[in-house]
Amino acid sequence: MLRAYKTEINPSFEQRQTINQTIGTCRWVYNKFIETNQNFHKTGQSYMNGFAFSK
Repeated sequence: MLRAYKTEINPSFEQRQTINQTIGTCRWVYNKFIETNQNFHKTGQSYMNGFAFSK
């Protein structure tokens, strides 16, 4: 039998700001990764994986 639990969080204003900043930063890094790989593809270079990108 599978069970699921719902948990409600009530972050403070400062915590909501930090959560939103973190999500925004993650989105920016993801988009930069996609842009880099698109440029690599256009120039005929090989795909860059996430580990190489994080270096």
